Amino acid sequence: MHNKYFICWLSGVFFLMVTFFSVYPAVVVLKSGENIQGTITKQTEQEIEINVSGESKKYPMREIETIKGNKPIVAESKSEESKNRESKSEEVKSPESQARDEFDPDALFKKALLLAANGKFSEAEELCKKILEKIPDEPQATQALKTCEEVRDGKFKPLYAQSLFRGVYSMLEDNTSAAIEAFKKAVEIDPNRDEAYYNLGYVYQSLNHYEEAITYFKKVIERNPDDEHALFEIGISLYSASNYREAIPYFEKLISQDPDNPELQALLGMSHRWLGNREASNQYLGRARELFKEEGDDERAQEMDNLLSGLL
Repeated sequence: MHNKYFICWLSGVFFLMVTFFSVYPAVVVLKSGENIQGTITKQTEQEIEINVSGESKKYPMREIETIKGNKPIVAESKSEESKNRESKSEEVKSPESQARDEFDPDALFKKALLLAANGKFSEAEELCKKILEKIPDEPQATQALKTCEEVRDGKFKPLYAQSLFRGVYSMLEDNTSAAIEAFKKAVEIDPNRDEAYYNLGYVYQSLNHYEEAITYFKKVIERNPDDEHALFEIGISLYSASNYREAIPYFEKLISQDPDNPELQALLGMSHRWLGNREASNQYLGRARELFKEEGDDERAQEMDNLLSGLL
C-alpha cells in the first residue's frame, strides 16, 4: 500500500482501492491562532486538505503552525525498497543490472490492461507471463492473468471484464471520469457482480465524494451483509466525512468478526473520542495499544499511549 492507488483483488477480479487508512483525525493549528478540527484527507508539501463536518477545506502549509493528531495508520510516503533504489541510482551498474532496469513491469502491466480492455485477452496474458518470468508471484500480474484465463473459460462476461480493465487503467492514469464511466458500463453489463460496485465506491471515495461511495458499497452489502471489505469502506467513508456516530456500528460489526485487529480498535476508539465519549474511547484505544504491542509495532503502540495521555 505504498502508492496512492493500488490494484486489489477479490475472487480473482481486481478492484481499485485507496490506501487503507490514508485519512486521519487531527487539529490543524494555523499561525493566526485558529484551530481547525476535522479529518485530514490529503497532505502535500504545498497544502493540506481537511474535512470539517462534511465540508472540505484547504490550507497552504505556509499558513500552518502545527498539526496535532494521529498520523495515518498504514499510509507510507515511500517504501524502503523505493528509497534504496533511489540511493543506488547513481552507482555504476553491471550489464545484468542495466538489463533488469530496462525491464519496466509497470509499463508492461499498463499495456496488458489496455490490451484486455480492448478484448485482446490472449495478448494481455502473454504480457502478464513476461512480468511473472522476471518477478514470480507478482500479485497484479498474477491476478490479471487469472482474470484473463477466467474470461477464456467462460467464468466472466468478456465485455464486463473489458470494462473493469479499462476502468483500472483509467485510474492508474488519474482519469477518474473515464474510470467512473467504465465501471458504470460494467454494472450495466452485469449488475449481479460486486467488482464494479467496489470500484465505483473506491473511485468516489478517492474524490472525497463519500455519499456516492457509500451508495455503491451498500450495493455489495445488499447481497452479502457480512462482507468485511464493504463494511469497512462504508465505515471509513462515514469516518472521513466526520459522521463518527454513524461509522461506529460498522466498526463494531467488523470487530465482532475480527476482535484482535488493532486498526479497527483504533478507529472505533477515535470515533468515540471525536464524539466526546472518553470512557469508550480509552477502552478501545487501550485495546489497540495492547494489540500493537503484541505485534511488535512499538511506534503505533506509543501513538495510542499519547492519545490516551492526551498528548495528541
